[in-house]
Amino acid sequence: MPSIASTLPVGALSPVMLQRAFEPVDDISLADRWDRCLALAFPLLAISLLVGRYVPNSLLWIALADCFLLGLIMGATRAIESFDEAFLDCTAVLLVSYFCGPIAGFGIYVIVSLVKQEWNTALLLVLFSHVLVRLLFSIAFADEAPLWLTIMPYISVFSVFGFASFCSVALSFGGWMMSNFFRPINE
Repeated sequence: MPSIASTLPVGALSPVMLQRAFEPVDDISLADRWDRCLALAFPLLAISLLVGRYVPNSLLWIALADCFLLGLIMGATRAIESFDEAFLDCTAVLLVSYFCGPIAGFGIYVIVSLVKQEWNTALLLVLFSHVLVRLLFSIAFADEAPLWLTIMPYISVFSVFGFASFCSVALSFGGWMMSNFFRPINE
């Protein structure tokens, strides 16, 4: 019995057809990805706020873990793009966030992106999630929250609190980078 490939005409197997045969099939829509992301992120934030209410001495560690885990969740569920193409933009945002805080980093990146007329939505969403964590913790724990957890830190960059504020931004980006371990290989 002859094989099926031997019965096909010569032009039936093209390089494009072979390339498409080995491309990953993405059968999950963007809405389903965001559904998965939010299904993991909202309970995480709710549990974190609840634990922070009953164990106020652990607010620092809970907030830092939330910053990291939100970046990881968004990337691992593929709700946002991979970190691979955003090295220069991330470096610039981290540099601005170190000297001026995450809100200024977010604002300056939006302005620069409007001038360039292209932006990385994943970077914007990681920064937005970071600011959201800070906002939630500073509202929920207005009296107990550490000074670096405020939305607009009024502290010197060279102090210990300024470095802790920057570390939370770096952890958000670190979670986004680590999410590549949970993504498909061919992506």
